[in-house]
Amino acid sequence: DGERLLPGWYAQFTHGQNGFHDAAWWANGSRYFLRDRLLYAQDSVVTMNVFSPDPITPISKTYGGAYVDNNDGNELVLNPLQQTVQATVTLENDTFYLRSNFVKIVEADNPVNPVINSTTPSFIFSRSDYGFEQVNAFYHISIYQNYLQSLGYSLVQYPIRVDAQGQNGNDNSSFNPGSNPLLSFGEGGVDDAEDADVVVHEYGHAISHSAAPNTNQGIERQSLDEALGDYFAV
Repeated sequence: DGERLLPGWYAQFTHGQNGFHDAAWWANGSRYFLRDRLLYAQDSVVTMNVFSPDPITPISKTYGGAYVDNNDGNELVLNPLQQTVQATVTLENDTFYLRSNFVKIVEADNPVNPVINSTTPSFIFSRSDYGFEQVNAFYHISIYQNYLQSLGYSLVQYPIRVDAQGQNGNDNSSFNPGSNPLLSFGEGGVDDAEDADVVVHEYGHAISHSAAPNTNQGIERQSLDEALGDYFAV
């Protein structure tokens, strides 16, 4: 009782198909505690802030004036234009990671930024934080894959690697269809991973490659692939 030992009873017991408890009682019959001893898997749905599809389309603005990238310097203007969403990530040992059956955020190309994780189910970042681009790319690839599946397509059925800050910082992005496919997004101009149009366009190349591997050869075929990526983005 905090001061001295008192006689009592302790027991572990199962009940039904999924019941396992332990309990203790004082000798007079009053219960001291009752505890559920089952081990549960924590929900891996987390909250994120993203641009959808970018900061200015939902407010019917065009790029320019206050609505420019400014090397991530105009947070006061663009941060309020983020939208709060949810996505499923991977939970391991009480830590949430930007990984799923279809997307895996990695560090594969310069500039080097650590891959973020969180010990809480929240991935909320200012757009000046490198974590924001990682979250934005993860989210938009995830929901587009969900959309493909809703249409009955089973394409890109693997965790595609995504470097949200790549291309040596240049103003370009790419899909590498090699043995370990990679989407790499540049940071020149507007950070590509902040714009869902660019994210989904590049993912479109992965979709095309999954549907018809190693066929993107020749100017006409490559032109079709670029157009297909734009179509998916729209």
